[in-house]
Amino acid sequence: MSNYRDSTVDFIVRTRSNLALIQARKLDVGEERFEVTQLINSLLGLLVMPQQQEIFRQGVYMLRNLERDGWTFPRPAQGYHNKTELSAMLRLMRNSIAHWGLSFIERNGEISDIVMVNKNDDTGNICWRAQMSVPELRCFVERLSELAISIVKN
Repeated sequence: MSNYRDSTVDFIVRTRSNLALIQARKLDVGEERFEVTQLINSLLGLLVMPQQQEIFRQGVYMLRNLERDGWTFPRPAQGYHNKTELSAMLRLMRNSIAHWGLSFIERNGEISDIVMVNKNDDTGNICWRAQMSVPELRCFVERLSELAISIVKN
């Protein structure tokens, strides 16, 4: 295994490469591939590492502007609202995954959507609930990794 030259960029590139490999081979006969599991693992890595390095705090990225550029974000359930800025949205998503506030919706024997939930630590009340389809989440992971690499390289 080769060493990281630039640990941040290499981690992101390798995460994307691993995800692409699993997705490309998901239909191989004889072995199961769990592309949604890899997608969640990849997303967690892409949420934690940049957060710890404060990569997305180096600028203000408004969700409405990113949506115009083709980004997808979790759709909040009725009565809940998304944050308006990317770093705040990433925190919600990171907390949902890290604290296993996830559930999965099945269609035709396959995971079609991921539901993300955040709870208040003190009360246990749900403070955010949102949903993304697997293709939307894949798109989000791609966009997030591209943005992180562009920030780090500049």
